[in-house]
Amino acid sequence: MTTFWIVVAAIAVLLALRLAFWYKEGQKLLQDGYLPPNPTFLGQLLLKTVSRLMCFFFVGPVKVMNRKNAQYAGRLNILPNHQFELDFMVVANALPYGYRHLGSKGQMNTPIKASLSALAGFFAVDTEGGKAQGKGKGQLVVDACGRVLAQHPRARLLMFPQGMLQRENELKSDDFRTGAMRALLSARDSHGVSADELAVLPMAVKYIRDPKKATWFHKFARAVGLKKFRKFRMHDVTTTNYGAIVNIGKAIPMKDLPEDPREAIEMVRLVIADLLAEIERAN
Repeated sequence: MTTFWIVVAAIAVLLALRLAFWYKEGQKLLQDGYLPPNPTFLGQLLLKTVSRLMCFFFVGPVKVMNRKNAQYAGRLNILPNHQFELDFMVVANALPYGYRHLGSKGQMNTPIKASLSALAGFFAVDTEGGKAQGKGKGQLVVDACGRVLAQHPRARLLMFPQGMLQRENELKSDDFRTGAMRALLSARDSHGVSADELAVLPMAVKYIRDPKKATWFHKFARAVGLKKFRKFRMHDVTTTNYGAIVNIGKAIPMKDLPEDPREAIEMVRLVIADLLAEIERAN
């Protein structure tokens, strides 16, 4: 019995130490450009599990088109359109692997959120209107993204190139930021990663908002009184989803992108537009 309690106490101490460690990492996370340690298996499992639960309660079934395109034997900067607050969870649900994510500091503004974000491998930037705030802050974030891509031969980084959420799902050139392309340049020029190893993975996400396309389970949930099922409310905006469709494009090697970041992100924007059009044709 004594041995049992010694083991229990040791586990409790180790757990407390890990909780304290990730709490501190969460506090550091709120510094622009700070990069938490690489996520552990537990952190990536947490991301996948929470994403699936959130999609079940607030999105609905996630259909994936061209899933095979997600496979790439190199370093990927994953670039989807940004239409809904839970886009990053829909992407996590669609991809066969985890990723690190550049998010807004405003979304990680409590100790619990910050600690869990650090555990999952996220890092933050203070943004307004989709742009980093403060002199030199944008470059700090670009450098952090470059470090993420340089850290591992199979690095996976998720960025939303539009910078801010576009509820109408319009892909305007002016809304697309150059940070994702500059992150590739940072990985190549500042961290010595070969351009042959770097690529972007364009993705398109479209939500089903037609009540007629609700699943039988969704209809059943509403019928038994769960009126808020798959309704998501944030910033005084309530969104009802009946599912989502994700179309994964083919990876575009860095060497096939224009050297100029603005021209490169415009090329990516056009690919995402084509992926959205393919969703429309197929559904």
